[in-house]
Amino acid sequence: MIKQSPESDMPEPFRTYVAQRSLGIAQVLGDVIGERNVQLCPRAVLPNELIFWGEDLVYGAVVSRLSDGYKSVLYNGAFSDLSGVGICTDDIDHGFSFAREEFRKNNTVRIKNPIESDGNGQHVIEHLEDFESSFIELSLECSGEVVVMPNIDLITKRVSIGSIDLGRDGEFTYMGREKQVLKNGVYVYGGTKIGLFEANDSDMQEEVEICYDIPTALSELGKKAIELYKGIALKTGRVSFDIIRGETWSGQEIDSVIDITPRVGGVTPAEVLAIKYMKDKGNHLTYSESRLLFEPEFVPITGPYSVNFVDTNSLIINASVTGAI
Repeated sequence: MIKQSPESDMPEPFRTYVAQRSLGIAQVLGDVIGERNVQLCPRAVLPNELIFWGEDLVYGAVVSRLSDGYKSVLYNGAFSDLSGVGICTDDIDHGFSFAREEFRKNNTVRIKNPIESDGNGQHVIEHLEDFESSFIELSLECSGEVVVMPNIDLITKRVSIGSIDLGRDGEFTYMGREKQVLKNGVYVYGGTKIGLFEANDSDMQEEVEICYDIPTALSELGKKAIELYKGIALKTGRVSFDIIRGETWSGQEIDSVIDITPRVGGVTPAEVLAIKYMKDKGNHLTYSESRLLFEPEFVPITGPYSVNFVDTNSLIINASVTGAI
C-alpha cells in the first residue's frame, strides 16, 4: 500500500492538487517497489504519525520534533558552515541587532516564516524602521521563530539537490535547476529539470554538473547538507535542499543552503518517473523534468514516461523523462 499521511492541511484548491499528485506518485512508485508499503509525507512526520513499520518506506523524513522539518533547522548550529549567513530567532531584539549590522554593511535584509515554502511568507526589508512590523507579522504567522538573513540581491546559481532512499530498491541522488514562471504578475515555482543517478556515483554526478552548469562547490554543499540531516532526522527516506550562489547588495559573495524539503515536494513527480525509467531500462543516469502549467491552454501528451500528476482546469503538473545515459 502507498498512502499519503497525514492528510494535507492546505485549503482548496491546493488540497485537491496534493491528493491528485499523491495518487500519481503512488501509481509510478508502485511499479518500482512492488507490494512494499510506503508513507508519502506532505511534511516531516513524528514517530507517532507513522502508519507503517519495519522494512516499510517513508517518502519524507521522520523527526523527533516538527521544527526539524522546517527551515529553522538550517540555523540551529549543525548547518552553520553551510547556511551561516542568517539566524533563526523568536527574540525581536536579537533579530533587530542582526538586521542593524547588515544595514551597516549596506545590505538589505530578508525575513522568512520557516514553515512556508516556494517563496511564500517572506519580506525583504529595505529600511531598518520596517523591521519590527515585519518580524512581528511573520512571527505571529508561524507562532515562533523566524529566519533573518541578508537578502541575496543577485542570485547567479540556484540548485536543487535531493536524496531518495528506497532501501533494497536503491538509493538515489538528483541534482537540478529550478525554473520560475510568471503567474498574476509574480514569478513563482514552475518546475525543475533534474539528472538522477545512483547515490555516490561520482561519474554521473559530474555529467549532471556539466549538463546544468552546476559548480562542484554547490554540489558538495548539497551532499554535506544531506549527510548532516541524516544525523538529525530519525529516518530519512527523502530530503532535498536548495543551494544558491549570489551577492548581497554590498557585493558580498555567498554560497549557502537556504531551504529544505524533507517530504514529497515539487520535484517528486520528476524523480519517481526517473527512478522508474532507470529500473525499467537499466541505465546509469536519467534526465527528467517537472512542469507546472497554470491555467493551461493545452494538455501534455502522456505515456509510460510522461505523466500528468495533477490534471485540473487551473493547474496541470506534468513530469517526463527527457534523456538517459
